[in-house]
Amino acid sequence: MQYLALCQRTKRETGRSGSAISSVGTAAGEDLDICRWVADAWRAIQQMPYNWRWMRQSMTPGLLAVGTCVQPPGTVGATAFDRWAPETDDYRPSYFESSTPGTEVPLVWLPYERFRGAFLVGTPTSGAPQYWSEAPSGNLLIGPPPDLATYKFRGDYFSLPTDLSGDEDEPAMPEQFHMLVVWEAVKIAAGFDAAPDVWQRANDQAQRLLDTLIDRQGEKITITGRPLGLGRPAASSGFAFP
Repeated sequence: MQYLALCQRTKRETGRSGSAISSVGTAAGEDLDICRWVADAWRAIQQMPYNWRWMRQSMTPGLLAVGTCVQPPGTVGATAFDRWAPETDDYRPSYFESSTPGTEVPLVWLPYERFRGAFLVGTPTSGAPQYWSEAPSGNLLIGPPPDLATYKFRGDYFSLPTDLSGDEDEPAMPEQFHMLVVWEAVKIAAGFDAAPDVWQRANDQAQRLLDTLIDRQGEKITITGRPLGLGRPAASSGFAFP
């Protein structure tokens, strides 16, 4: 459903009278409120803590800057970047040397505090990438600092939430769940109207759709234990490691 259709359906479900909204660009009064509530509902859904699959992006491998651990997302090819996808049992970011793209090496995750102690304090020795982390700022961290300007990084990330603004804009999630935006907007309207019956009806409909959306598009969370000492560089590497 397009933004205009979402707004029109929301107006009907809230029980408001008057003609249908003809355009979000010319909406005024209560119609403008409805358009804003729909846009707010869509943004709120994207910001739910489920790592939605439709927001996960696989980047085209980008060159790592030589001699530094800090790699801003935009410089390695991550556009509209929000945060890096976490490592799982089935996913690890990797790197390869440009002349040998067939030889791709997975990187080992280090929590930021451990990465900082190993590679951001003092002057670490440059070398082939082994570890990755994410800085509080969102920058990609690669350790040790790359010793060549021909290493390329491959990884996944989650994109920033998108906004609905034009009549023909559509939520990026699967179309069969677009009514979730409507019901969440109706809940906002019901709160504004102090209409508990309307809110409850919308919440029941929204929860049914949300449960299915989480099952189909939400990240399946697993907890992976790590043996003590996993990920320590070899003693001959010369890298300080806590």
